[in-house]
Amino acid sequence: MMAVRLLLLVPLAAASKMTLVETIPLLDLDEIQLTPGAVNTWEAQVALANGAKKTLDVTFMYENLLAESDAPHASSFSRDLTALGVDRGRLVFEAVVAAQRRGVAVRVLASPMGGTANCSLVRALRATPAKFAYAEWDPDAWYGGGIMHMKLWVADGASAYVGSANLDWASLAQVKEFGVLVEDGAVGEDLGALFEGFWAMAALKNDTRLARDPRVAHDRRVPAWSALVAESERAADPLARFGTPWNLTRPIERSGFPDVFVAAAPPEVVGDAGRMTDEAAIVATIDDAATSASLAVMDFSPASAYAQRGEAKGVVFSWPAISDALARAVFARGVDAKLLVSWWPNTDAASLSYLAGLRRTARSCAFQYSACNGTLEVKLFALPGWDALASYPSKYGPGLNGTYPAYTRVAHGKVVVTDRRANVGTSNWQWGYMYETAGASFNTGDAAFTASLQSAFDRDWASSYAVPLDDFLRDEREAACRGRDADGRAKCEAVIASLLPSSEL
Repeated sequence: MMAVRLLLLVPLAAASKMTLVETIPLLDLDEIQLTPGAVNTWEAQVALANGAKKTLDVTFMYENLLAESDAPHASSFSRDLTALGVDRGRLVFEAVVAAQRRGVAVRVLASPMGGTANCSLVRALRATPAKFAYAEWDPDAWYGGGIMHMKLWVADGASAYVGSANLDWASLAQVKEFGVLVEDGAVGEDLGALFEGFWAMAALKNDTRLARDPRVAHDRRVPAWSALVAESERAADPLARFGTPWNLTRPIERSGFPDVFVAAAPPEVVGDAGRMTDEAAIVATIDDAATSASLAVMDFSPASAYAQRGEAKGVVFSWPAISDALARAVFARGVDAKLLVSWWPNTDAASLSYLAGLRRTARSCAFQYSACNGTLEVKLFALPGWDALASYPSKYGPGLNGTYPAYTRVAHGKVVVTDRRANVGTSNWQWGYMYETAGASFNTGDAAFTASLQSAFDRDWASSYAVPLDDFLRDEREAACRGRDADGRAKCEAVIASLLPSSEL
């Protein structure tokens, strides 16, 4: 049995606390250790469940705490599940069920994908129906795409976790994650209001309009109360009562922290009371940087990840928000920016071209103007074992053997930390995550937390797993496209070839 380090959740009357939360994958990751003062994701979630007295609200995309998606295929990967850390998932599972059995009312808000309504945790909680409620937030009905991608835990409306970790044993033991554990009544109340807004929307009958979105110069399907809908046709906002006014210029009042707020996506859940959207919060964090900006994310591209469906079928939307913010920082304020983007078999190789273009743009300013003295460095972050993953049999193929289970050994966090602020989010940096997917971010100017997150970023950046973009393209091109099917490998190799000088091909 794995020993559980005790985390004492601070009572509302006591001092507030925010703690960096991480998952550092077990095995073969010698250069990266837990940041001093940080706690493991599984410990934070067990602590929230153990500390809950009345309510526990949880959102997730899917659930795999007991490895039910992996155990039947254990023969396809050589590492033992116990050594890989599967017990961490079981401890979280048992803590949530134990909370319900001692009288805590548990609500689960999930994505309607992958059989979430019948997953192990939901089945266990349904055994005590008086203390359980389940709902699904389905953005496909409202936008024609998107998922419930917000990873949020709120205990008693007073303590909470926000971060990148899925409700999966692998996210607790084999996927690198970032999050925050917040013990503060005012912040917990605000996150509770955000949960209530999504919960209420899940119960609504979908009512949509086709509206012109000037940001992408195209019509798209949105909820009837969207600000994109002409005022004469716009419905009243049914979620307005869940809106809160807290943002960068008006941080949460009554909090034990002088500078903290929560942002969210999509805009139609945020409302117009003052809460910032996820996109606006990320951009504001970069725009506020005076000397340095460090960014880490799994997926980044200045576009939609997939061609649209419905009325915009086949269209790809441009999304320059973060790219433009980085250019402003480098051009106008001399900021030294670092961008760390994950690499594994599921990375869209086209992102390499976007990253190369972004870096060229940043360098171009210095070539033209001597006063343009900011910098942008780009690295690819590939954890040991990223190219040794098993794949399981499916309608797409028979599967492949590997060292590690499928969908592990990747840096999955989404953070921005500058010399002044920190943003810890749940959303990848692509158009769809900001405009049709559920997401949230925790934002603060707290010096201690910002320093802790910066230390974690610097550790990752300095490791041998983080490879400068030029070196990756030149030295890793033979290995970079491993783990993909034939079509994916061909695309990957073609992208890399297009970015290399002909003399290096």
